This record gives sequence, structure tokens and C-alpha cells, in this order.
Amino acid sequence: MIFPILQFRRCMGLALIAACVAPIGTSAKDFSDADRIACTLAVEEVRWSQRIWPKENVSSKPPLSHVFDRQSAQRLVRDAARMERALAQQFDVRLTISDMQSELDRMVRNTRAPEQLRRLFAALDNDPQRLAECLVRPALVKRRLQTAYWQDTRLHAPVRERALDALHEIRAGALPSGIVQTIEQSATPPVARVPRPDGFLRAPTSRPGSTPDRKGVVDVGSAFEFRKPFVGSDGRPATRVWTWPKVDFHSWWQKNASTFDGPIKRLAATALRVPSVEKSVLSNFTGWRPEGAPSGRRDAMSLWTGDEMLIWGGHSYDGGGTRMYLYDPATDSWRTVGASISSNVPAVWTGSEAVFWSGRAETSGRYDPRSDTWRPMSMEGSPTERTDASLVWTGTELIVFGGAIGLQTALSDGGRYSPSEDRWTAIPETTVVAGRSEHSAVWTGQEMLVWGGMHFVPSENGGYLAQFHVDGGRFDPVSGEWTALEGEEIAPPSIEPAHWTGTLMVIWNGYAGALFDPAANSWSAISDIDAPLTGFSMVTAWTGTELLVWGTSEDWENDYALIPDQARYEPATDTWKPMSTSGSPGVLAGQTSVWTGEELIVWGGSTNAYMGPTSGAGARYDPDLDRWVTFDAKPPGRPTPRAGSVSVWTGAEFIIWGGNEPSAAHGTGGQYDPVLDRWQPVTQLDAPSPRTGHAAVWTGLEMIVVGGQANASDETSEGGRYDPASDSWIALPPDGRDTRDDLLAFWSGRELLVWGGTRYWGDPDDHGDRFDPLTNQWTPMSSVAAPVFGRPPAGVWTGTEMLVWGGDNGNVPGHGARYDPVLDTWTAISEANAPTGREAHSAIWTGSEMVVWGGGIAWIVIHGRDTGARYSPESDSWTPTSLVEVPPARHGHSAVWTGEEMIVWGGRVEVNSPTATGGHYAPAVDQWRPTALQDPPPAADGNAVWSDGMMLVWPYAEVWFYRPSPIVPSRLLLQDGFESVN
Repeated sequence: MIFPILQFRRCMGLALIAACVAPIGTSAKDFSDADRIACTLAVEEVRWSQRIWPKENVSSKPPLSHVFDRQSAQRLVRDAARMERALAQQFDVRLTISDMQSELDRMVRNTRAPEQLRRLFAALDNDPQRLAECLVRPALVKRRLQTAYWQDTRLHAPVRERALDALHEIRAGALPSGIVQTIEQSATPPVARVPRPDGFLRAPTSRPGSTPDRKGVVDVGSAFEFRKPFVGSDGRPATRVWTWPKVDFHSWWQKNASTFDGPIKRLAATALRVPSVEKSVLSNFTGWRPEGAPSGRRDAMSLWTGDEMLIWGGHSYDGGGTRMYLYDPATDSWRTVGASISSNVPAVWTGSEAVFWSGRAETSGRYDPRSDTWRPMSMEGSPTERTDASLVWTGTELIVFGGAIGLQTALSDGGRYSPSEDRWTAIPETTVVAGRSEHSAVWTGQEMLVWGGMHFVPSENGGYLAQFHVDGGRFDPVSGEWTALEGEEIAPPSIEPAHWTGTLMVIWNGYAGALFDPAANSWSAISDIDAPLTGFSMVTAWTGTELLVWGTSEDWENDYALIPDQARYEPATDTWKPMSTSGSPGVLAGQTSVWTGEELIVWGGSTNAYMGPTSGAGARYDPDLDRWVTFDAKPPGRPTPRAGSVSVWTGAEFIIWGGNEPSAAHGTGGQYDPVLDRWQPVTQLDAPSPRTGHAAVWTGLEMIVVGGQANASDETSEGGRYDPASDSWIALPPDGRDTRDDLLAFWSGRELLVWGGTRYWGDPDDHGDRFDPLTNQWTPMSSVAAPVFGRPPAGVWTGTEMLVWGGDNGNVPGHGARYDPVLDTWTAISEANAPTGREAHSAIWTGSEMVVWGGGIAWIVIHGRDTGARYSPESDSWTPTSLVEVPPARHGHSAVWTGEEMIVWGGRVEVNSPTATGGHYAPAVDQWRPTALQDPPPAADGNAVWSDGMMLVWPYAEVWFYRPSPIVPSRLLLQDGFESVN
């Protein structure tokens, strides 16, 4: 049987060949491409079973072979082989069994849908080799290839040279051609800067390859940038950003893919261990969960757990939140955990858990990242609450010392905490070491060494001045005694971390440094020949033989712009040597770091000296290879941050496409697989032109995109049809109407129905059209008795009718109509008891009613609505929605139907005031309850879909997952909450 709705796919040359998914049994040495094709088809069979087939479709769901045949699988296998050859031949990167095991573990650990993942594993017989060849290897190769491409210094050298050559012109006030200039403005004042004493300062010395005109260009992955901070006319800090884009990966691959044909040697993957798929904190929770990566932030805290970097705290535009995140360098992936911690509470790693201490019980405790569980910490005998104290781990105890209470009081007491006994031992106040904060502290194996730090004294103008210490102390926890540590006029002041080499304490303050030998009780100065200038912001790490320093200083000759610098110091020879700069971090202040035992990992920070734009990017430095590898909180394939995009849920993928940033519209997108926690980019080949304000529907086979605009006066009527299985576009012909955006679009089961929209600077378009994929043609809707709106309406598809409703006058009832596509007729909707007119409102279909809610006064859209009503087509009547516990008024929000409730989220309470609140509305009892309030997504318009008990939201930069708490019977509805794992 040929399925009518699918005949257009036959025109594209897909043969109707039955999928061969019989189990295969092969040894490691003879796992052939035919075997890969067979198990690829087995994987696609599971995905096809997950994909939504709308119940309105005129035919039943066809078998996989009608949409993805053996030839399609052959293309995937061929492309994966080409990519693996490119990875090895072009970039000298080869997969190891350890790489594939880590990726398989990541899939199991991070899955949002464990039941579906078990189905995928079962389709491959839970066989390690089939899992490796058909799930792990293709995805890992593609991700590694894209990462290697963006980081390759040879391929992108011409672009970097153009950027370096242009710096002289930029600094002279000119704008060279061929580059992009933007301005990032901070919403917050500059970070307070503490004056440094003379001991902190050192004049710049000549460094090879770092002349002033060629310093400051940084590699940010997809481009090279130069940033220059300034203060705007309104007094707020801002940054001018010059960008030189690299050639994008898709263009490079399309041009070069065929050059990587040929044989390839693969490692057998039979030794892989198949982990058990269980529910986790990522799939079994209530409340909000982000996709898995932290937002960009400055001054975050971090530590190394032995396998992953744990991140918490920090500051960003969205406040940073209280969530904790883990970064796994083995798979270059992030995950969030259920635990949370308030602000920048310091911690140490004991070897099995992180011990957090703040002086307060509610923000102190012991956290095990492997089980994602907290244990309380006794606070009896604990030091008092304070900031900027030092924490060191002795191997058996946590030692807390010093710190400050506000600016008035610097402390010289502390305490020792034994996790095995859950007991504190006080360290009394001492006069040997004056009270201080932000000092250095290290553990030698026998004693704690303390150096430097600062305290504040009142100034003549009523403020406070920083006083820096050029002394310290030695603390013996066995005797409880302190011994003074003098600097001998050699050691500089420091408020940076110190390091213990095994025999020496190393101090480096960004400009000068010294070595302390406790056995000889003596200091020696660190050479400043070829030393880095990193006095503004820096990170350091001890490798076992060298001190690694990376950071920034102020460019005194260029308006104090921040410029990066880095070097490696070897105490044995008292010499500095350069570190590679290619791929080093592009951020300039407030970054955090850990040492893994093999690599220095640097992450986050701000792109300038102000508390302004923050970064989610980072870099890993391997001292053995003298090589940086960049990474980002944004995984490969995830769309760049954007608003105004469209989203559809296919049953297997959450697809985001189009949208805009302040400067440009996008013609790109991505598809997110929650089963494998994996993004894949949407191909740009034959994709529609960039746009925002467009609409999209899912037909069961493809996403159809229509309408939209590239800018304020450039609407479009063309679109595209995207098949996620083959990652391919087919052009959608123009509908013959005037171009429009903000239109409504619905899938009827046979046709795409399009209605309304705006054109020409807001002029309404009160017309409709129907698109038939079988004929690839448009047909106009009847306009007889069609509604006329001043601004775009909202609407729903009932299964048989399209309902549209809106209005542009907030003082009179709104109006609307019902469209029957079979009869091509319109029928007016009753206005009796209808809500007042509005725009940017939401509408959802419950199965028997249309629920309209929110919106704002037409055209101005400032005064949002918190009212709504339910419309019954059967009785042609309206029933107002309750105002009890109703969410705050808003417009431009998301709304989804769960089967029992309408969930509204986000939107704007005023034009420039997005909200991160929402509500649940249960029509059966006409009752509201709030959405979870703890750690919601950043406030935004967003768009949302409902799937398998969760709402998936794209606020701006990543997917967020929202799982409601259950509805309690007998009208008792509980407030949603956050389920912490304790």
C-alpha cells in the first residue's frame, strides 16, 4: 500500500525497501559496514516508533522503510566513516576504548528518558559492540571532529592573522572592513577594585611574540575577538567587541568530506561494559532542571572530584543560581545535579566528598557527587560565620582560619573539623598572626603555612582602605602552636592561592613571587625574567614540577583594556618558559580553575573588567603537550542563544529553529534527543532564509516552517519542510500572498492551515491559506465570514476545526471564528461572556474546550492580563477562568496542555520585563496553583512543548525541563516544589 500523505517523499527518490533489523552476531574482527547498516536500521526503528503520528492524519503510520530505508542507513554509515578518517588524518585524533566507555556511561547517566534508552539498548541486544558501533562511535566522532575543527590553528590561521593585523587600525580609532563590531552593555556597575601597594606592581617586560599591537585577540571557538571596555554615555560599563568569524564547520565539511573516502582501522569495542539504565536525578524529579550546563558566570567556585570538576556559585546576568554542575573532561560534557548550595560557600575535597563550610548550618555540609546526596555537618564548636577565610585539607581534617566580618573586623581564629568524628576543635585567636582575609594557606603534611592577605582600616573620608600583609604564620595542629613567618623583605604581599611543591611553598601575586622552604625557614625570590603579567585576574596550578599561571593584566597603553598572559615556572631552575596561547581561554576576569593531575581546567569568567557579559566557555591545558583545548557549556549542535525561535516535539526530538539575537535573525537550529542527552545541528543545506516571527508544525514526518521576517520590514512567505530522520530540507513554495509574520499555523492531518499574521510594520493580514504536501501547492481559504483582527489572534486545532480568537481593543470583548477545512467555511464564535480584547495571549485545546489566557492591550502591549476564559465549541459558550491564585498578568508567554492542566510560563509583564513565573490551571475544578519557584529558568518569553510528563522549555540558550508535582484528589492542589536529594 502506498500512503497518500507520503507520496512526496517518493519524489525525492526514497526506495520502498523493507528494513532489515534481524539480530546480528559477529566477532570484533568482522564487524562490517553491512552490520553497521543493520544495527543503524535497528536504532532508527526505535526512533520511528517514538515519533508522534498525529491522530488527525488520514492514513495510519507507515513502516520505517517508507521514510528511512537501507540506502539512508548506508549514507549515515558512510558519513560516519568519513568523519572518523578526517578526525584521524586531518587532526590526528583517534578514539580509544576508554573514550567510548565514557560516552556510553554519559548517555546512561544523563538520559532524561531511561525507559526509552532501555528500548534502544534492547534493540541492539545489549551487545557492547553493537552499542559502540551504532550509538556511541558515530555521535562521539561527530562531536570530536567539530571540536577539533574549531580548535585547529592551521585551518584558521589566515583569519587570525587578519585579526592581528587589524588591531593597529582599531586602536587608532578606525574600523577595518570585513569585521563585525557590536557593543555589549552591562546592567550592573563596575566590580569594586582594591588599590594595590607598590609590592604588587611591576613594569611590563618584553616578551617574545607579545608586542602591544598584537595582544588581545582571543579565540572564542567559532571566531576571533578583540574586546575593549569603556563607560557609556549613561555611566554604565560596556564593551566594544570586534569579531572575525571562522569558516563554519558545515561549509568546510561539505567541501572536503569526499576527500576522506578510503579504508579505516577501528578498535574493536567488545570490551565495553554496558551499564545498567536506572532512574536518576535527571529523570526522576519534580520542579525545574536545566539541560545540564551552567550559565556563564564570574567568580564561580570549583573543585576536582577525581573524575569531574564540580562548579557552584558565582555571578551572572541571571544571578548565577544555587545549582551545582559537574563537568566531565573525558566526554567533554556537563550535567546538573539535584543538590544546591547558596552562593559562594567554600569547600575542600576529602577524596570521597566535598566538605562545604560557611559558619552557618544551612549552608554547610558534606556532599557526595557520586550519589548526589548531602550529609549534615555538626556546627557545635564551629568557627563563627565569616567571609574569605582559608580552608585546607590535611588528609584527615579540614582547617579553617581567618576571614572577616564585613569590612570592620579581621579574624585570627579558626577551627579543625574531623569528618570521621563529625567534630570541631577550636583554634583560639592568636596574636602571632594578625587577623586577615583572602590570605594564602597550604598544608605541608605536618603544618599549615599562612601568608599575606589583607584587612581594612577606616579612611579619612569615612570609607575603608585595604592594608596588605607581608607576613604570615606556621600552625602545628598537634601542639596547637603558632610560629611567626616573616617575609625577610623578599616575599611579596599576596591575596592569591599558594601551592605546596612537596618541599616549598610557592607564592605568585601576578607581578612577583617567592619560594618558602620551611625546613630551612628561608625565602628565595622568584625570577621575573619572562614572567607573566597576571595581576588583575589569574588562575594557577602546581603540576608536580611546575607552576602554571594564566591570567590577565591591564594594558596601560590602551585604556587599561585587559589582556591575557601565561607562563610556566620551574622552581628547580628558577626559570619561566612560555605556554602556548592558541586556544587559551578567551575570558579575561573572574575565571575559576582546577588541576586534575594531568590538565589545568579553566572555566567561566567575564569578558571584561566589569560585572558585565559572562562566559560559559573554558579551556583545558595539557602541560606535557603544551596544548590548550577549548570547551563550552554549549554542547556541539545546540543552537546559539536566541529569542523568537520556533519549536516542535517529534516524539523523539525537540527541534529549535530560527529566531533572532539583537543584531541578526538566524537560519540555523538544532534537534535535542532527551534519551541520549545529545544535540545534533539542523543542516543549513537548502534551509529557509534566516527569520523570526515564523510558525512551525509537525506532520508526523516533517517540520514545516512558514512565514516570518528577517528584520522589521522584510517579511517572507517562503518556508521549508525539514525531515529530522534524514536531516534534510525541501523548499516550501510561496503561498502567493503578501509576506507576513506572527501568523498561526496548524496541521489538519492532510494540510497545513495558515491564518493571519502581520505585514508592513504591523498591518494585519486577515487571510488564510492551505498547503498540501502531496501536491506541493497552496490553496486560499475562503474569506466569507472570516474574522478581521487588528493584531494577531491566538488559536487551536480541535481535530476537525481551527478556532481563532483575539481582538485589539482592551475595552470590548474579543472576537473570533471557527474554520472547517472540509467545507471551507467560517462560523463566528459567540462574544457573550468572552474575554476582553487582547494580543500576545495563549490558547490551548483540552480535548473539549479552548482555554484563552493572558495577553495585553493591543498595539502597546504594556498592561498585561491575568484573565481568561474557556470556550466550548459544542455549546458555543464562554466560561471565565478563576482569578484565585492566578499567576501575575503577562503577555507573550508559553502554554502547554498536560492532559489534566494548562501550564503557563514566562512571558513579559511589561515590554521589557520578562518573568520566570508561571501557573497550573485545572479546568475540571477551575483552579490555579503556582509553578515551582526554586531555581527556575532565566526570565524570558521562551517556547515550550509537553512530552512524557515533562514540559520542555527553550528560554533563550538551553533546554529546561519542568516536571509538575502530582495533582492531589478532592480539589486539594499542592504548590509545586523542588525535590532535593538528601
